[in-house]
Amino acid sequence: MPEQNQQPDGSEPKPEPKSEQQPSGSPVWHRPAPEIPEVLRNPPAPKPAAKPRRRLQLIPETSGTDMRAIGLGLDFAAMVGASVLLGWGADRFFGTTRGILIGLGVGLVVAGWHFFKGARRLSDTLHGTKAPQNTKPTSAPPTSLHPSANRPDLSQDSPPDPPAGTL
Repeated sequence: MPEQNQQPDGSEPKPEPKSEQQPSGSPVWHRPAPEIPEVLRNPPAPKPAAKPRRRLQLIPETSGTDMRAIGLGLDFAAMVGASVLLGWGADRFFGTTRGILIGLGVGLVVAGWHFFKGARRLSDTLHGTKAPQNTKPTSAPPTSLHPSANRPDLSQDSPPDPPAGTL
């Protein structure tokens, strides 16, 4: 026969919460503190650092030269488009019909000149045949137009010039 303190399955009975009276008259139930989970008592070991992700490149391995070439093409298209729009606006303003064609012609000439000038500069930079235009000259321009004023001072290295009129 089981004892009075044992459950029918043989385990110890759980203690019943004790109640006390609050000053207001309602009972207060004291429950035992909850058990701390294993995960909180012993946190898991930190995971190894993840490998860094590779950056997604939409245009792989582009150089500054490639971008300058793309810029030349976009400049060409923008100049032709802008001049056609100006011609169309002139047609609307003056009531003519040839403004678009004139704008297209002027745009092609100006954009073509700008494109070939930029392409030549880009080619010279690539092949090293010409110095970039942003460099300063190596020698200073003359400060005076008189030839004797621009001669270097050689008085320390050579004897003085003979007097004028004697040879």
